[in-house]
Amino acid sequence: IGQGACGLVWSATVTDGVYEDREVALKIINFDKFDNLNIDEIKKEINIMSEYSHENLISSYVSFIDKSEMVIVMPLIDAGSCADIIKETFSKGIEDESIIAAIIKSVLLGLDYLHKNNEMHRDIKAGNVFIKRDGSIYLGDFGVAASLKTGEKRKTLAGSPCWMAPEVIEQFKGYDFSADIWSLGITAIELAEGKAPYVEMSAMKILLAILNSDPPSISDSHFSKEFKDFVDCCLQKDASKRWSAEKLLKHKFINKAC
Repeated sequence: IGQGACGLVWSATVTDGVYEDREVALKIINFDKFDNLNIDEIKKEINIMSEYSHENLISSYVSFIDKSEMVIVMPLIDAGSCADIIKETFSKGIEDESIIAAIIKSVLLGLDYLHKNNEMHRDIKAGNVFIKRDGSIYLGDFGVAASLKTGEKRKTLAGSPCWMAPEVIEQFKGYDFSADIWSLGITAIELAEGKAPYVEMSAMKILLAILNSDPPSISDSHFSKEFKDFVDCCLQKDASKRWSAEKLLKHKFINKAC
């Protein structure tokens, strides 16, 4: 049902035990097929999915090694990622703000939980936000997540170019939880316009544009001032001026969630 950077994802049905007949997803990572496999990233993803429990974070039931493969058993998220849905149904973006607000609210709830447990996601984007057919929304893909104590900074380049905060690209200054908030703001634009800013540029040009240009904003005039203000609260170049996940959950735009 999907393919990631380091393995395939299959749907399966449990045939025995207390979870008999439950539909699940199996993420299978073949150690022999991926020479550049980062074992630490896999361990980090498994740790977050197994240690933390929140209704808007993808969890894992169990993980195990079978010969040369790592198998992670997870709930089946049957409608795919927001990026998949945008590509298939909303190529020009989602016009209904209540839908965007509902997605962003769910991500914020999961993100606020992670941050309060001293974890940064570091790769917030529509491709890592997943939806079930019943409307449940989950944040997933914790492969580049990082632990961060209050007051500490990270300096490792991580994430996807279009969604990276300026301070992540600069590296030498370091960054904290607020880098996730920048990525969330870019994700809001991605949902509204069908693509992230600068996505058609090469990776190097994207990074330079993020550093040298004014922060992106919602360009379509039909969107509300509350939505535009929400994005502006996320996309402050001065990281200290960005709202926290907890504060953004109280923003007027989030009240529009369906």
